[in-house]
Amino acid sequence: MLAQTSDIPVNEYGEEQYGGDYLPTTSARLGEYYIGSPNAGVAVPEALLTLPQSVFPRTKTLSLPADRQTLPNLTPFSVPLRKDFSLGADFNGGFSGRQQMASSDPNASSDAIMYVHYVDVGQGAGAILEFPCGVALIDVGGEWSSGGVDGEIMFKTYLDTFFQTRPYLNNTIDVVFLSHPHADHLNGAALLLPEAGGAYTIKNVVDNGFEGTSGMLAKQAKFHKTAAELGAGYTGVTVAPQVTATGVTNANIDPFACKGVDPIITAFWGGRAELAGSGDYRNPNNHSVVVRVDFGRASFLFVGDLEDKGVADMLDQYSTNPGVFDADVYLVSHHGADQETTDQMLAAVTPRIAVLSMGKANSPDGFRYGHPRIATLDALQQPPAIVSNSLPGGPVTVLASPAEKSTFEPYELTKEIYGTGWAGTIVMQATSGGVYQVGNTPAR
Repeated sequence: MLAQTSDIPVNEYGEEQYGGDYLPTTSARLGEYYIGSPNAGVAVPEALLTLPQSVFPRTKTLSLPADRQTLPNLTPFSVPLRKDFSLGADFNGGFSGRQQMASSDPNASSDAIMYVHYVDVGQGAGAILEFPCGVALIDVGGEWSSGGVDGEIMFKTYLDTFFQTRPYLNNTIDVVFLSHPHADHLNGAALLLPEAGGAYTIKNVVDNGFEGTSGMLAKQAKFHKTAAELGAGYTGVTVAPQVTATGVTNANIDPFACKGVDPIITAFWGGRAELAGSGDYRNPNNHSVVVRVDFGRASFLFVGDLEDKGVADMLDQYSTNPGVFDADVYLVSHHGADQETTDQMLAAVTPRIAVLSMGKANSPDGFRYGHPRIATLDALQQPPAIVSNSLPGGPVTVLASPAEKSTFEPYELTKEIYGTGWAGTIVMQATSGGVYQVGNTPAR
């Protein structure tokens, strides 16, 4: 996961950082965002769902079409937008008319099935989401340090087998989400393209809108530009244009239209190029796109490598609607690194099940990074905010690290927490009624 050229700033782990001449630019074609409507948090009035978010300008007065003038009171706006308004006496920032959204249409089938394949890519992340009507990828792995495994090849090999055993999918990927341009999440993207032998049809690409001419920024830009040249839709998710605390969506972010139970995909957070040159936002991790997936009463949250500063700022921006992050299955941020899994985030998510995507304890990157940290597992298992499900079959002992470059220690899991570095690829089945079953492929 080291930087690709010597003139790119890196942190103590060799991961790319922004600064100097290495700064992201924002794509000129981010796409239009529409108001997200996930199965959690505040229900947005249906009349607003057809409006692009750009209809809410960041000005001192709120301008809407005449037939929509009464609707803002029903909408949870993001904190930055609320601060920009000179609010009248009849505008209370979105709390009037608050409604809890039902977790599913009561008439919808409860036995439709989807799967999430948390692919073992070593130190990194890559997931395949398998719906009744299509496929999404969220990050594409993985570890590639000297003496370690090749995570991008591991992901590609698993993906090839996945499609070979499902010929009816015609090697078609409906959407590829790339959370942020770090090698352990992005490197496998190049192998999906025809020039590298990828035999896939990619219909849409979603990333954090960042581009550049070197390093991982150049790799991300090349992937979404090449995919677009081949006919894919593209959306770059950045923070500044987001005006409601319900997330964003459009036909690229959520291209699915399954019969019976239709998945709902919503994106949050993303790129903040205006902050990339200073403080905690020099770290690309804090520009991660967060993805929420609802399938009837089942729900999944993917937060990339969002670190504590990004987590705190995101929760602040969405503080009018924190329930929007409430999800059953949580892919733990940053492979279980220290301090990223905060009590505040866990209180918002209230996960039943947690999954960690990380390398093995005896791998070079496992030792170097020390993922997962004992402190993170403690946060997942101990009050005030914990994973609610107990581990089926009773406690198990796994390996976890007290710090980077430290000897891993035995750790007892009592809650329903799974890790690719412990068990290999994890395949989770979810019914639209919110019932989960977990399996795995053998560890390497």
